[in-house]
Amino acid sequence: MMKIRFPSRQTCQLFGFVVGMALLMLGLVGVNRLGAVVFSAVLARSQAAMVAAGDRPEEANPPVAGQVPKEDYFVEYRMDRERTRGQQIELLREIVNNNQSPPETRKEAQKKLLELSDLMKKELEAEKIIVASGYKDAIIQIQPGTVSVVVPGPPLSREEKARLAELVARALGVKAAVVEVMTKG
Repeated sequence: MMKIRFPSRQTCQLFGFVVGMALLMLGLVGVNRLGAVVFSAVLARSQAAMVAAGDRPEEANPPVAGQVPKEDYFVEYRMDRERTRGQQIELLREIVNNNQSPPETRKEAQKKLLELSDLMKKELEAEKIIVASGYKDAIIQIQPGTVSVVVPGPPLSREEKARLAELVARALGVKAAVVEVMTKG
């Protein structure tokens, strides 16, 4: 007689988490305002029902892509960045805490967690420095080989862009040539 072995509880939890993350990234599931994960079609229906009932009327006419008011742009960008980073951190923590993950994989996940934490700290510090220098708000995005800076307001002169790029470069310990400055407004 053949004996059937079922996967451990931890393996099932990890599998469920990975499948859930994949569905979230593909846009097949979303998170409702209560924090529950639901299929996107259910989420859309519940949001439509709320709008029809008069709850959260701002969702009745969502802004067209690329036409987000400049005040909301910075808030929405930060929320999206934090949500994405939170998902990355959660996935890495799951790998680190899973005793069945190979030691090399766990070590790499720990390394990536530290790198992500350092990246977040640098971005936040640079954003604060820009605000302290007189700008109303700022967004910094650090990627390999480039740093993007977005500040609110009308287009900046070359001199203003160069001054801001130098400020960010000093704060992050990179060359000003890799800093790209843009405005939103």
